[in-house]
Amino acid sequence: MAAALGLVLVAGGCRSDDEAVARWRGELSAVLAALALRPFGTQRVTPSEVRSKGGPPYLVATGILDLPREAALARVRAVLDAQGWVRDADGPVRHFLGWELRATKGTEVMLVSLGPGAIDVPASPYRPLEGGSYVQIAVAGRDSTPAWSHVGPSRGGA
Repeated sequence: MAAALGLVLVAGGCRSDDEAVARWRGELSAVLAALALRPFGTQRVTPSEVRSKGGPPYLVATGILDLPREAALARVRAVLDAQGWVRDADGPVRHFLGWELRATKGTEVMLVSLGPGAIDVPASPYRPLEGGSYVQIAVAGRDSTPAWSHVGPSRGGA
C-alpha cells in the first residue's frame, strides 16, 4: 500500500509539472505571437523546455526583432502590459545581451533578455546586429529553480 501511495504521489508531481509547462507554453506562445520575432539562425521561434537538476523545467525561446534596442524594448513592454504581465525589473545588465526585463503574472515569472549582440563574449553566436535586437524570453514558476524566478510575493496578474 505504501509503495502504491508513493507511486501516486510521484505521478501526481509529474502531472503537475506537465500542467505547469503547458500553461507556461501557452503564455510564452502568446507573447511570441504578439511580438512576431523572426528566427535566429536556423532555429524556429518556438518554446524549448530546459531541465535543471533538482527542479521543474522552464521554457525558453529566442528570436530577432528588426528594431533597434529602444524600439524593441518599447514593443516588448507594450506586449507584456497588454497581456497582463506586471514588470518588476527593467534595466541594463553587464552580461548576455545587455538588458533584462522581468515580469510576473500570477504564479509565472518571465525574463526577457534583449540587445543587439552578446556582451564580452567573442565566440558567441549572438553577433552584433545592425538595427536589430536579439530577444530571448524564458518563463518559469515563481520561486522555482532558476535564480531569476525568485521575485517575492505576487503583485498582480491573473
